[in-house]
Amino acid sequence: MTTPQKYRAKEVCVLLEVSKKTLYNLESRGIIPAVPRDWRGWRTYDESHLEEIRKYKASRNTESSRNIGKVSHETDFDEPKRKNLRSS
Repeated sequence: MTTPQKYRAKEVCVLLEVSKKTLYNLESRGIIPAVPRDWRGWRTYDESHLEEIRKYKASRNTESSRNIGKVSHETDFDEPKRKNLRSS
């Protein structure tokens, strides 16, 4: 039986192109399961953690692509901004 591959935080960040801050936020918000730590207290990620992060990133990309092309109709970009002047 082979031992599953373990990854340190820096390796996960490089592999999945996320920052350490994002990685830690995903864990603290419960988006990925709690990450075990080694004898030094360093997080040790496995393939299941990487898969959860990939799913999260894919869902974020899908959500972002839905918003592309949406323009707020509340602002008329052709109209110059007018100051609200009160008469004294």
